[in-house]
Amino acid sequence: MSRAVGVTKLAAALGISKGQVSKLVKRGMPADSVEAAIQWRDDNLRPEWRKGADRPVTEKDVEPEVRCQVRHDAPFDAADSEPAERPEGQSDNQTYWAAKARREATLADLADIELAKARGSLVEIEAVRQGLQSSSRMLRDMILSVPNRIAAQLVATDDVGAAQRMMRDELRGVLEQFSRLSADSLDRTAV
Repeated sequence: MSRAVGVTKLAAALGISKGQVSKLVKRGMPADSVEAAIQWRDDNLRPEWRKGADRPVTEKDVEPEVRCQVRHDAPFDAADSEPAERPEGQSDNQTYWAAKARREATLADLADIELAKARGSLVEIEAVRQGLQSSSRMLRDMILSVPNRIAAQLVATDDVGAAQRMMRDELRGVLEQFSRLSADSLDRTAV
């Protein structure tokens, strides 16, 4: 049977206080070697509690593909869920904290999206497509109606320069009217 390592030596090796070592020993941490204590800590404690971890788990620690697969409003059905395969060498505790970190990062991303929507800096792509299609149709119809409005005036004019000015003025008026309508539509949509 191996002799236990001193509390002071374990505390120094793990970078924690002697009192914390005593608490961890009561929780099951082996005290017979520093290596066994480090392995137990890695298997049983949160990653940010380890020596050298001067920061909590952040979004950089989270796998990016998880964010796009999680829906915060989807109902949980335990019958549909199967236990996930655990990467080799990872304890249930490590897997739990990694999954929790991924979930928290995903929820933070979703909250950022909702905040951007509320501020008006993020809109749904379908609403933009519909608005663009509607505006394009409106502009097309306004431009196509120009010949009907000025045809009689153009026929009566013998001066080419005057005819060009009439067409230019009419088209400019249509485009100005369209820009006012578009600005009004955007203002109504934003409210």
